[in-house]
Amino acid sequence: MSARQAKEVVFRVVCTGGFLVAVAPLVALVAYAVPRAIDGLGPALSFARATSAPGTGGISHALLGSVVVVGIGTAIGVPLGILAGVFAAESRRLGRAARLAVDLLASLPPVVIGLLAYVAVVLPLRRHSALAGGVALALVILPLVARGTDALLRMVPASLRDVAISLGLPRWRVVLFALLPAVSRGVVATAAVATSRALGETAPLLYTSFHAATVPSGLLSPTPTLPITIWLAATSPHDPARAMAWAAALLLLVLALGFHALAWVLRGPAAKGTR
Repeated sequence: MSARQAKEVVFRVVCTGGFLVAVAPLVALVAYAVPRAIDGLGPALSFARATSAPGTGGISHALLGSVVVVGIGTAIGVPLGILAGVFAAESRRLGRAARLAVDLLASLPPVVIGLLAYVAVVLPLRRHSALAGGVALALVILPLVARGTDALLRMVPASLRDVAISLGLPRWRVVLFALLPAVSRGVVATAAVATSRALGETAPLLYTSFHAATVPSGLLSPTPTLPITIWLAATSPHDPARAMAWAAALLLLVLALGFHALAWVLRGPAAKGTR
């Protein structure tokens, strides 16, 4: 074996080892969580009202609440993130300042985002609510979508922009009907990853949507979510509550992997189209 082939083998072994080390925590988490989650999955998927007994009430309320809160956050954060990304990519004067603002928002700890939403929504309404939780998650989703949209738009060939402008189209029509459709798959994939990130946030929801024992009665009422349910049940010393926490964790993991799988499927054709 030549020196070049030996270096190639060493490089492959090191890369493979790094990949296995990176994947090992996920495999260990799944192997540890699945047997414990299956035991409590049946009772957990009920809509029974929670009582004083530990581990009662199920997680179906929390699943529905997470759908509501994350849906509000996605409905607010994705459009605003796309607009912010378009502004950063297309503005010649303020593009760098917009990227800096987006990066600063993305670097904020989740607990600080929760405090911002608490001051902006919870204090004026004087109540925890699904709306407040959605606003908090929107602040998590917005910078991720903005950065992805900005990067994708800057990858669009300049010839496409020049052709659209040469036809006499105004700039907003160029962006709306030429540039965004060219990167639509990538934008949707980025939104899916951002939604998956927001799905597991706990700290912002502690200050905003908080928790409830039943199905949410409206957008302006406290709302149960999967992360808060996991946090409350996992800290209980009782076995039924911990089993419910593992079931909720498994469900949250499946949902997150589903969003990432969707992003992977969409990103494949998008990546091929930019080559």
